[in-house]
Amino acid sequence: MVGYQIHDVSEKQLKISLWFLEHKQQLAKIPAILLAVWIILTFGYSILGFIDYALDYKAEQKLMSRTAANLIDFSGFQNRHRPKPLIITDPLAIGSSTGSYDFVAQVKNQDEKKGVVSLTYQFTVGDYLAPTSSITILPQQTVYLLSLNNKSVTRFTRVDLNIIDIRWESLWQRQQPQEIKLLQTPAQFQTARNSVRSWVSFMTTNQSLKNIWQVQWQAVLYSGNRIVGVNQITVEELLAGESREIELSWYEKLPKITQIDIVPIVNVYDPSIFYDRPGEAPEFY
Repeated sequence: MVGYQIHDVSEKQLKISLWFLEHKQQLAKIPAILLAVWIILTFGYSILGFIDYALDYKAEQKLMSRTAANLIDFSGFQNRHRPKPLIITDPLAIGSSTGSYDFVAQVKNQDEKKGVVSLTYQFTVGDYLAPTSSITILPQQTVYLLSLNNKSVTRFTRVDLNIIDIRWESLWQRQQPQEIKLLQTPAQFQTARNSVRSWVSFMTTNQSLKNIWQVQWQAVLYSGNRIVGVNQITVEELLAGESREIELSWYEKLPKITQIDIVPIVNVYDPSIFYDRPGEAPEFY
């Protein structure tokens, strides 16, 4: 046997080396054991988390729904900002001896902040359809829906009103109603001596700081509580500070007139309704 000489190795080091050799197989299993323990702990924690989530899911969903409902009340917001409904009277047909009819219905905007940019409507009588019209209604303004000179060979009795479309808009981004100031004198009703012609006249003054391209004037005649005559006229290029006489005529014998309602219609939602220089062509011409 060949003899080996080991130098500079202590007895303690020899014992430690011997122990490692005797327990080599056991030591090789330690990493696998640690890995298994880590896997068990990790998956066990995850399983416990899923179980806890499943148990609390219903309660959590209920809490979340309550929280969302308390944060934003969309239904309440919409109800608070929804325009007040328009008040519209029953439509009326006013006949003449020439066989033509004027249709009229009064409409009032109750809302203090929102105006009607465009109300599109049409009167109907059975199979007869009057021309479609549209009108602008400012906040808290009362106007008339009109359709004039409808011809028919049969007598119109019951007339219906169809609201085709309505578009609301707040005035805060547009012209304020107080910026449009049209002063008018009391309307006078007169009848010609030698003809059936009657007319209503009044003076209007544009006390606004703006020139106005178009103002549509409505005139409604009452005999007692009954509407007996309607008419409208469009006045163009009314300068700031200008005064002008307005006249609307009827060629039909009318009963005694006890009340005259004059309504100016100005579409303040259209910026081109105002202009700076006389003679300047508006966009809608």
